[in-house]
Order: sequence, then C-alpha cells, then structure tokens
Amino acid sequence: LNFRPGHKESLDRALQSEESAVRWLNDLLDVQHRGLNAISFAIACLTLAGVLGWAMYTAYGLAAMPFDWIRGKQTPSEQRHDVETSIASIRDRYRSIQSRYSAREDGSLDLSRMKAADRRELSRLQREHKNLMQHNYRLQEVEQRAGTCIPQLLRCLIPFRLLIGTVMMSLSLLVVFSLLLTLVDRW
Repeated sequence: LNFRPGHKESLDRALQSEESAVRWLNDLLDVQHRGLNAISFAIACLTLAGVLGWAMYTAYGLAAMPFDWIRGKQTPSEQRHDVETSIASIRDRYRSIQSRYSAREDGSLDLSRMKAADRRELSRLQREHKNLMQHNYRLQEVEQRAGTCIPQLLRCLIPFRLLIGTVMMSLSLLVVFSLLLTLVDRW
C-alpha cells in the first residue's frame, strides 16, 4: 500500500495492533470506494489482452509480409481468369453427367432415374458453381475499384517487389537477432 497514492500506512505498522490491522485490511480491500479498484483491474486486464493481441499480430506481420512481397500474388484479372476457367470446367462436368440421362418432355432432368452418386455430384457441382460465381462478382468489383490511388501506387511497386521483400526480410531478421543477442547477453 505504500506505493498507492494517498496511502502511507505500511504492513509493519499494521501488525502492531488489531485495530491497525483491520484498518490496513479495509484500506487494502478499498471498502470505501466500492468497486473502483475492480473497474480499474478489469480495464487493465482488457488493455493487457489488447496489447498481447497487438504484439502477436505485429510479430506475424513482420514475419509474413516479406514472404508475401517476395512471392507476389495474382492480380484480380488473373484471378478472375482462373475462376472463369474453373467455372467452365464445372459446366463441362455438369453437362457430361446430364448427357448420360434422358430429359423429360419439358426439358428438365429426370432425377428419379439418376444414380445417387451422380445426384450428389450434381448438387456439389451446383454449390461449387455458385461459390465461384460469387467470387467472380467480387473480383469484378475489385477490378472496378482498381482505378483509385492506392492500387495504382502498389502497381507501380510491382517491379521492385523482390527488392522490397528482401529489405523487409533483412529488417525482420535484424530484429530477431538483436532480441536473441540481448537475451543471450542477459543470460
């Protein structure tokens, strides 16, 4: 309690009499302020959790970002081309399964004559087709927004991607080795 502001009574004086021990215990438990310390403790715990999360994600960023810059990634148009190729192959597989079975008079597929494995495959292909179409729409939106300032700036940095990644990797390794040397030095 000596280090808390406004508290001058130490444990040595508190143990001299029963009355001073009760007063010291009441002061320790902060019975007059009714929860101010509990609220302060809860805020401190939340702050600690936030700082730990921030430190972990910063550490991950220092380790992963150089690899992302060195490896590079596809542009949205390249990703869209891959998605459209996947959609075309799904449609081909869907048509090949449909061609094995005859259609009804109204043109729809007769599922009662179809094998269970083919029905499952058709439903899986439909789900995959739907997911790829949604992804394709999102990529189209990204391509439309690509005219803004930041993507243009990042596009200008593409030729220097390997150099930037190497510099970032060396900075990350410098941090790791300096922490390691500090740890070894103190040990």
